[in-house]
Amino acid sequence: MSGFGSSIEILIIDDHTLFCEALRSTLEVEEDFTVVGTVKYSSDVAEKVQDVQPDIIIMDAVLPGRSVMNRIADIQKVAPASSVIMLTMWDDPILIRQLLAQTSVCGYLLKSTTRLMLVAAIRAIRADGNRIIVSATSMHFKSEGRRVLSDRECMVLELVAEGLSNGQIASKLCIAEATVKRHLRNSYTKLGAVSRVDAVNKAVSASIIEVPDFVRSPLGMPAGPQPSNRT
Repeated sequence: MSGFGSSIEILIIDDHTLFCEALRSTLEVEEDFTVVGTVKYSSDVAEKVQDVQPDIIIMDAVLPGRSVMNRIADIQKVAPASSVIMLTMWDDPILIRQLLAQTSVCGYLLKSTTRLMLVAAIRAIRADGNRIIVSATSMHFKSEGRRVLSDRECMVLELVAEGLSNGQIASKLCIAEATVKRHLRNSYTKLGAVSRVDAVNKAVSASIIEVPDFVRSPLGMPAGPQPSNRT
């Protein structure tokens, strides 16, 4: 396993050879990524994981043989420091909740995600293993004792929900406006959001932040000045 500041070592587990090869080529474009293997799921996958001790494991949520929960348990036993990102076609809120309850699972992304989103998720999870990054249309889960957004990121999003601009948020929190933008970009990455409004809606739906009643409309959306789409 690599140390912080060095190359991020990644192992890909998927049942489709062509997909594995394409994903490997995509990731190896990044100078700080090293793909240490691409394997199909079989009885010797746990041995492969144990041998290479990758920083990040990217695996499908649906593979032949044993259940995904048993596979995660096998990985946790042999490589407890490895972080797992599920990259799958399955957009199932129940499966998302079950997998995120596993301590090694830090991400759940759909295979329809962008390269930039996947790359950002890998770097964010490597930098902070307590992060949970989800990019799924059915993102209706509540984090149980694990941090999705930092306290400051939550605070910034709550102020965005109240209709404050970046400058107003910076003044209220006594931080630089550039810092506000950085917190918002981090929130977008973690939530799989594409705008301020999208980030607020996803955070509220996931019970990550609470929006005061006085800024809600009867339909449950922020009332008054709507958050702009500026980052």
